[in-house]
Amino acid sequence: MNGRPAPMNRSIEAEPRESSRIAGGGTNRVLSLVGTHWLPLLLAVVVAFFIGQNRDRISIHLFWIQLQAPLWCVLAITGLVGALIATLVAAQRAWRRRTARSAPRS
Repeated sequence: MNGRPAPMNRSIEAEPRESSRIAGGGTNRVLSLVGTHWLPLLLAVVVAFFIGQNRDRISIHLFWIQLQAPLWCVLAITGLVGALIATLVAAQRAWRRRTARSAPRS
């Protein structure tokens, strides 16, 4: 050696980690995806079981119209209509707040 002492506080991250080398690998990427998106994946599994267990056909009466459809389909459509109504109500409230802020004060 050249007579100088080696530096004592060497960076631990001087060499790339093994996990960073294989981060682009297939298995680790899937596990990372599952780790970050576990809630949507869990909900998708629950929905799949829900659909599988509610395949019975039911009759729907709306005014003078009568339809038959699977229960899961009716509930899904009802949920989507409810979500649409909630979105429209929220958009209307946001629009009212924006117009109230930008209106000139007397």
